[in-house]
Amino acid sequence: MDVVNTMNCEDNFVHAGMLGYIMRVSMPITTTIALANAVGVAIIMGRGASKNMASVVKVTNILNGILQNILNII
Repeated sequence: MDVVNTMNCEDNFVHAGMLGYIMRVSMPITTTIALANAVGVAIIMGRGASKNMASVVKVTNILNGILQNILNII
């Protein structure tokens, strides 16, 4: 992973965390934390403050990569 731009990554991390909090009935806290981290990572991998948004595809790919790494450790 290459860090390109860290601007707004903390805002998007918090927004994803808030989404998980709002959906807490159907989303466990561990899923919320993983989602928030993946959104933050998706932001730092792109250029531009307002144009660089975490797409569903980016976040899904990051989460899949994390899952693969965990499965390789086990």
